[in-house]
Amino acid sequence: MSGIDRDITPDPRASLIDRHLPNTEQVQRLLQREGRAHVFNDRETLERVT
Repeated sequence: MSGIDRDITPDPRASLIDRHLPNTEQVQRLLQREGRAHVFNDRETLERVT
């Protein structure tokens, strides 16, 4: 689908996942610092699209 001919695995660091989930400290920090954040409805949705 992507044209990449190797296995792609998501980064397991929780901080990279939490920054895309609602009501986490990371999202609040991004909103304060940058005024925006890309947030998924829940972890299931995030995992489905990655």
